[in-house]
Amino acid sequence: MFDKLRLKLTLLCSLITIAILWTMTALFWISSVDSQRQNICASFQNDMNALLANLESQDTISHAWLKKMQNRSYSIYLTDSGSPYVFNRLSLSPQTLALSEQILSWYQETVLSVQSPSLYQPVHEETGWYQAPQGFSGQPAGQKKEGPASLFYATHLAGCMTFLKNGVPVTAVTVFDLSAFHRKLFWQGIGFLCAAAAGAVLLSAFSFFFVGRILAPAYAAQKRQIEFIASASHELRTPLSAILACSGACRVAPKEEQDRFLDSIDREGKRMQGLLSDLLLLADGTPKRASLCLAETDMETLLLNLYENFESLAMQRRRALLLSLPDTPLPKALCDPEKITQLLSVLIQNALSYTPEGGQITLSAHTSGRKLLLSVTDTGCGIPDSQKALVFERFYRTDSSRSQKGHFGLGLCIAADIAKAHRAKITVADNSPCGTVFTLHLPL
Repeated sequence: MFDKLRLKLTLLCSLITIAILWTMTALFWISSVDSQRQNICASFQNDMNALLANLESQDTISHAWLKKMQNRSYSIYLTDSGSPYVFNRLSLSPQTLALSEQILSWYQETVLSVQSPSLYQPVHEETGWYQAPQGFSGQPAGQKKEGPASLFYATHLAGCMTFLKNGVPVTAVTVFDLSAFHRKLFWQGIGFLCAAAAGAVLLSAFSFFFVGRILAPAYAAQKRQIEFIASASHELRTPLSAILACSGACRVAPKEEQDRFLDSIDREGKRMQGLLSDLLLLADGTPKRASLCLAETDMETLLLNLYENFESLAMQRRRALLLSLPDTPLPKALCDPEKITQLLSVLIQNALSYTPEGGQITLSAHTSGRKLLLSVTDTGCGIPDSQKALVFERFYRTDSSRSQKGHFGLGLCIAADIAKAHRAKITVADNSPCGTVFTLHLPL
């Protein structure tokens, strides 16, 4: 289930982020192309103004100067009183010559027909020009015709100027081929596309990793829930099996033996009742601080009452239970006395269960800074370091000491929840030379 959910969320996140990335890439590329077109148009206009100034300032227009200008990627077509220069046919290719004549014809029809050059005011015009591909015949629907065009569609930039030189009108048509510029834009577009594709792959990989990190707590919670249900079912099965076995044996047993089976049924029923109580407590989740009955509590009285409650039980099990209090009175603590008593009872019960006969359990208290430390120390077998962090998990029991009948591995989990509700914590440490020390760090 989580694998499918992860893939779906990864796909959703990837689609959203990739759509944003590609949109931003497209906008940036369009902005870059527009800026480059404006720059090349402005550069062309500046060059045409410089060319016009040079043509007007020269007494004669030499072939060497024209050849030098054409080496700068400009094709220059000149006419004198409408007659083309011989230089045009010597230096221009047939395709460029035809294009220049076409541009000149348009210029004469649309510009010179309404304007006339004077000695002080030449006629000057720049335009984008579209030329159909070579070998193209016919104009199918949607095909742009040859002629003036916006810079977006232009295949060439054309500049036309007419000025009087020695009283004779001279016309210059300058053509700049944009094919190299378009190739540059094409490869830039390919570069942007490859960058966007690489970004899409990286974003997809990141989305997969990020979604996995987000779902990890939910996956862990589901895993714990499954383990919890399995462990609870296992623990409930044992007393139920005993009850069913005893009830079946009770039906066929002699009357004098029925009491023994009824006692077993009663004992297993109470054991199952205790387990269900713990399960219901855990089912409510971690106790919230708002649900606690907080009060200023005399901790010495609480510890004395707790000691008296367990003293007789410890004697019955042949363990020594000691209470160690400091010489100075303990400060009162803001806590729920019933919950703290329940927490410490869990620790003492565990200590009694896992300490051998003749062992010693010590209930002690002292202050450290702004905290009250309540400790339960036993002289049992101890807990390995690798398992100390696991003892607060539900149904956790070590292979040896925590396999005794009657203990389900829920007590320490409940104790940890109570401590968390009090903004406190429980630590586990080794007791020297043997045993374990559980300490509640309760804020004052």
